[in-house]
Order: sequence, then structure tokens, then C-alpha cells
Amino acid sequence: MAKIKPKKSYSEHGLPLRVRDSVFEDLRDHQKSENKLKAKKNIQQREAVNKQKRLEMLSRLRDANPHPTTELNFSSPFELLVAVALSAQATDVSVNKATDKLYPIANTPQAIFDLG
Repeated sequence: MAKIKPKKSYSEHGLPLRVRDSVFEDLRDHQKSENKLKAKKNIQQREAVNKQKRLEMLSRLRDANPHPTTELNFSSPFELLVAVALSAQATDVSVNKATDKLYPIANTPQAIFDLG
């Protein structure tokens, strides 16, 4: 019984399909790499612009109100952080009522953690 050799398949450009597919795969990989580089560069440019905008906004806020105040009661940066987090869900008055009872018992991260 004679073995039948598979017929080689060629593309319309005369290249074996295996070679053609390899070339196209390399081109796709190259294009993906270029797209990633472009995206990275765009992100870096946006971040630079965003940083400039943020600095400008913060500078304007500082100039408009150089000594900001709050109605929240606090005596340390951590207490202010806790009060601000609570104030997102409640009024400053109710936050002060809660923190007036909390801070004498626990006013550090470890003390609050130890409360369980």
C-alpha cells in the first residue's frame, strides 16, 4: 500500500501556509507590543497632566483658605481621620457625640483594634 503524501498548502502569495501564519503571528505580536508602548506613554502623559492639575487645585484651595477649620473634635491626625470617615455617613454633631465617648477609651489605631 502506497503512502499518500499530504499536499502542501500555499497561500495566495506563494508562501506555505505555515510560514504565512508565522509571519502574521509575528506581525500581530509586534503590533500588540507597539500598542502597549503607546498606551503606557499615553498614561504617563495623562498622569503628568493630572499631577499638574491636582497641584494647581490644591494651590488654589490653600490660597483661598490658608487656615481651614472643621467642626469635628480631634486632637491628633488619627482622630481627625476617624472623625472624617465617620462624617461621611453622619452629621458632624453626631460624629462629635460618638467620638467624645470613643477617644477617651481608644484614640490610636492599636487601641481601636484592641476593642475587637
